[in-house]
Amino acid sequence: MAAVRSSDPLRGTRRTAVENSPPGAFLHGIDHFDSSFFGMAPLDAAITDPQRRLALELGWEALEDAGVVIDRVKDGETGVFLGAVREDYADVLRAQGVEPPPETDRHTIADTVAAFLGTSGPSLAVDAAQVSALAAVHAAGESLRRGSACSPSPVACGCASGGMKTGPTT
Repeated sequence: MAAVRSSDPLRGTRRTAVENSPPGAFLHGIDHFDSSFFGMAPLDAAITDPQRRLALELGWEALEDAGVVIDRVKDGETGVFLGAVREDYADVLRAQGVEPPPETDRHTIADTVAAFLGTSGPSLAVDAAQVSALAAVHAAGESLRRGSACSPSPVACGCASGGMKTGPTT
């Protein structure tokens, strides 16, 4: 535990608190991406934004965990909605003198997941700062209510939603 000192300039107060949480939640083994499963060459996977790799894995897992047979999703109206806030990986590449490929654009992450799953429903990556995941879940729910993210088969109706932030740990 570390003491944290903060101040509120509007109230002219200072306070000290004890921080009980770790400084961050970091994913270990993010480089252990099964590129062949997702139809990517290992070199392509190595330069792919970690957010995109996570979205592919989590989109697949979301449908698996829901008991949705993947073959029933293909060519269906299943929607993909996710929250993605920043393009930290592009910043890391630029800092190394490398021009980031277009695939580092967070706005196309949902399209990548939809293309892999073979769906033809809506795909949307929401950037709403800290509430991106919540906004994505809301958009998914609204899409389901309107009937624009549901295949004719109720079993194949599903949405993979979530939010993530990846970036440098320093």
